[in-house]
Amino acid sequence: QEPYSIITVSSGEEAIGILNRSDVDLIVCDYTMPGPTAIETFKLVRKRWPHIVRILMTGHYDTEALVEAVKNGEAYRFVQKPWNDEELIITIRQALERAGLQDEVRRLADEVDRCKAQISEMQKSSSSVR
Repeated sequence: QEPYSIITVSSGEEAIGILNRSDVDLIVCDYTMPGPTAIETFKLVRKRWPHIVRILMTGHYDTEALVEAVKNGEAYRFVQKPWNDEELIITIRQALERAGLQDEVRRLADEVDRCKAQISEMQKSSSSVR
């Protein structure tokens, strides 16, 4: 049992509505869901919520489009249907670990920027003391 909260929706529009109101770490979309395609939804999600990890599920085998979506950063990975439960759980776990690492990198980069600003202020202060 994984400690995940799961929200299900039936369309890209509904997913965007949820994302506007909720804090979400990861989304899994079906390639052929109603409304905007999963790729169109992922493009919007990537633009507005770049921290959200996106996994594409598909029963179709247009591998060129799937590989392109991953290569372009629209999707973290794609999972073929029917999926293996254990494989899906591993993919989700890896995706969330990656998201956690990205959050840590952002936090550390912000900390480095704050330290640089403090050093710069200290240098200005010390040069005016001389």
